Amino acid sequence: FTVELEIEDDQGNVVENPEQDVTVAPGAEETVTFEGVTGDLDAADSPFDVEVSTEDATLTGDLTVEEPTGPNFEVEVTDTNAETLPGEEQNVTVEIENVGDQTGTQNVTLDIPEYDVTDTSTFQLDPDESTSTTFEVQTDDSQPFGVFNATVSSEDDTATTEVQIDVERTIVDDEAEAGDTVEVQISGQMGAEFPTTVNDGFEPAVNDSEFISASVGGEDETPNLDFSDGDSMFISFIDAIGPGELVVTYELTLPEGADAGEEFSFDDSFVEDQNGVNVGVQGDDTITIVTTDSTTQPQLAAPVAA
Repeated sequence: FTVELEIEDDQGNVVENPEQDVTVAPGAEETVTFEGVTGDLDAADSPFDVEVSTEDATLTGDLTVEEPTGPNFEVEVTDTNAETLPGEEQNVTVEIENVGDQTGTQNVTLDIPEYDVTDTSTFQLDPDESTSTTFEVQTDDSQPFGVFNATVSSEDDTATTEVQIDVERTIVDDEAEAGDTVEVQISGQMGAEFPTTVNDGFEPAVNDSEFISASVGGEDETPNLDFSDGDSMFISFIDAIGPGELVVTYELTLPEGADAGEEFSFDDSFVEDQNGVNVGVQGDDTITIVTTDSTTQPQLAAPVAA
């Protein structure tokens, strides 16, 4: 039998009238689809009267045709190596999808104001098509430490993530004997004047730690609080310091009973940035015991003359 589709405008004029011949076995069902029937219809004339009929039955309804919305590029940050040291590369990976109903071309931009970085790439996507891109940002050697917003935007959408510059730890001698005193420095650029806290924790605990000095931009600074011990070196500047390079120097004393090959690492280490957010401490992270002060060599007795 024949299935007929008839679409009329509000004046009663038939604007579409396709037919399909269908064969259906007794007791069976068949779905009939009419494709492309709205391509020449004007959305301004909606709604249209619709009638679907066979020799035995008729169905009626309304059809509303909407104007195309155009391309619509949604953006989503899917990955980032958020924590780096100054001078290292940071990567921000972005998924871009055209959720609109037309093919389009748009710029997608990464913006990190605190890095003075703006990077733009151009994409052409069909409806429901998506793609992924990675923005590679080379940070400056003098980039201040802190947590900063990175914004990715198209013409239609915006996504925000966080990127982070950590401070660096330098161990003057990462191989030492049991009972030795080892000097450690923590350094990073302060981009503004603000109070801060510096904490370097030890795992396992050492015998003791002692704050030696702190400076910003080469000028000595004295912390308001100093709670350094065998578990951590903790100092706090309640009064604002900066801007400039912050350098904190301290000493830790290794346990006298440490065994050769034993390692002492750092745990729960952080420095507070200008927004009160703790950033990490990277760099040298292990001190290894190479000998012990209790190690002695066997002594041979001098021969006795007969």
